[in-house]
Amino acid sequence: MLALTAVDVHPPLYYVALKLWMNLVGGDVPLMRLLGCLFLGACIAAMALLLRRMFGTRVTMLCLPVLTVGVFALRFGYELRMYSLASLLSVFGTYALLRAVDDSPMFATASAGAGKNIRVDEDARLAANTTGNDGFAVPEEHTGKSRLRWWVIYGVIVALGMYTLYLTALIWMTHVIWLTCLACRVVHRSRASLVSVGGQDRREDVPKRYRAWRWVFVYVFSVILYVPWMPFLINQMSHPALPPVTRQLNMAQMASIYSAMMVGLPEKNIPALVSLILMCIVAGIAVLLAKFHFRSSLTGRSLSMLSLLYALFGFPVMSMALYSSVKELIMHGSGFFSIRYCSLLCMFFMRHLPPHSH
Repeated sequence: MLALTAVDVHPPLYYVALKLWMNLVGGDVPLMRLLGCLFLGACIAAMALLLRRMFGTRVTMLCLPVLTVGVFALRFGYELRMYSLASLLSVFGTYALLRAVDDSPMFATASAGAGKNIRVDEDARLAANTTGNDGFAVPEEHTGKSRLRWWVIYGVIVALGMYTLYLTALIWMTHVIWLTCLACRVVHRSRASLVSVGGQDRREDVPKRYRAWRWVFVYVFSVILYVPWMPFLINQMSHPALPPVTRQLNMAQMASIYSAMMVGLPEKNIPALVSLILMCIVAGIAVLLAKFHFRSSLTGRSLSMLSLLYALFGFPVMSMALYSSVKELIMHGSGFFSIRYCSLLCMFFMRHLPPHSH
C-alpha cells in the first residue's frame, strides 16, 4: 500500500488509517466516511480546548456553535480524504504548542507590558514556573516536566501532520514565525535590562536569553521523524502522473475563500442580500478589533494569542498567494491553488470573534 500511496500526491498516514478503519467497517461508503466525521468531531473538541486555553470558558462557549455548524469544515470533513485529519493535527498541534509555551519564562517575558522592566533571570523564571494559567500555584519541577512532555508531543504532531498533508507545513511555519517573534522580544528585553542591575554589570546573565531559542530542537526532532518519507516525497514532486493545478489565486478566489467559509458557497452563487450581510460582518469585525486593540485592559498575553490565531489563517493564505504569483510569472499564467487547500484553516477562520480581555 505504501508503494501505491508513494505515487499519489499526498503522504500515507490517512490511507493507513482508512485501511485499518475498513478492516473494521468493510467497504460501505457511509461507514467509511464516518472516519472523517470522527476526526472532524475531535478537531472541534481540540479547538474548544485551544480557545479555552487562550481566552477562557466564556469565549469558548460563544465560538463553539459557529465551529460546530461551520459549513466549510463539514463540506470537506465528510470526504474520503485526509482534510479532517489534517485539521485535527493542525489544531491539536497548536494546542500542544501553547501547553509547552504558555507558562514558560520566555512567554512570560515576551508577553509582559513594554514598559515593564523584565529580567530573564531566576526571578522571571520563578514567576513563570510557579503560577499556572489560572493563577494557581504550580510546583516548578512539575511545570518543567510538563512543558518538556508537551514539546515532545508537539514534535510528534508536526511529523504526523507532514505524513498526512504537505500543506500542514504552512501551519508549522506560522508557529515558527510566532516563536521567533517571541524569542526576539525576549532577547531585546534581556539586552535592555541585564546590562546593569543594582549598579553591577550582569553580563554573565546575558547567555540566558539564548534559552529562548531552544524550541528549534523540537523541529529538528520532527525532521528526524520525517526522514524515512523524504525519498518518497522527492519522487512524488517529480512524478509525471500527477495532475497539474493551474487555478490562479486572484481576488475572485480570495472572495471565494471568505464566502465559502461563511456560507459554503462560491462568491458567484451568493445573492446580493447575503453579500450585504457578509460585508456588514466584515465591518463589524473590524470595529470590534479596533475596540479591543485599544482597550488598556487587553493584556500582552491576549495580544500574543490573537496574533497567533490571525496568523494561522492569514499567513497560509498569503503564502499560497505569493507562491501562486511566482509560479504564474515563471509558468506564464499557470497558478497553483484549490479552495480545498484552505480546509485545514477553516477552524482558525471561524473563531474570528474577538475575545474579551481578562
